[in-house]
Amino acid sequence: LEPALANSPVAPQNVSQEVCGPCHSSVRMAEKYGISANRFEAYNDSYHGLAVSLGGVKAANCASCHGVHNILPSSDPASKINKANLAETCGGCHPGANENFAKGKVHITGTEENDRLIYWISTIYIMMIVGTIGAMALHNGLDLFRKTKEAFRKRYAATSGELISGSERTYERMTLDARWQHFGLLSSFFILVITGFMLKFPNAWWVVWIREIGGGFL
Repeated sequence: LEPALANSPVAPQNVSQEVCGPCHSSVRMAEKYGISANRFEAYNDSYHGLAVSLGGVKAANCASCHGVHNILPSSDPASKINKANLAETCGGCHPGANENFAKGKVHITGTEENDRLIYWISTIYIMMIVGTIGAMALHNGLDLFRKTKEAFRKRYAATSGELISGSERTYERMTLDARWQHFGLLSSFFILVITGFMLKFPNAWWVVWIREIGGGFL
């Protein structure tokens, strides 16, 4: 089938998944030929891979950088991914790309062995998220427990005729302005969570459903 056909395995939106992926994600093939087995996974997690997964036909696929019938190792001077040719290769999609632009990593795995800085940033970030959300859940859980316990105590006192000594002070916790700010913060948090999961799992059934509602724009 011609590459221009949407159902062709070598169409821009299909070539990475259907042609390159099966071999480059195979551990057996990687061991046999001494190549990295996580390159394809790293591509899928990149902006290019995510854009292609969402149906983009202009985003870079494997052939955009590595070539089609002229795929050569990076050590070959004629290779599109040779250090001397990277700026020109990137310039095919990014006009004006120079050597500094091409210095950026493409296949980022985020492992301690290959990308130590990114690995520790990601690890610390996850620890901060777990710690923050965990502390919030603990705080709210204890507060809910106290309020529930107090509500049951009052209900028991009302049915048994027991007198509750002392008086409770009530105060306004948040002004109207503060409530609107909290509502905005809460809304933005859930929007970020939903859109983040949409990027991470673009083919999940609920993501596809949301994209269809948005006419593919989302």
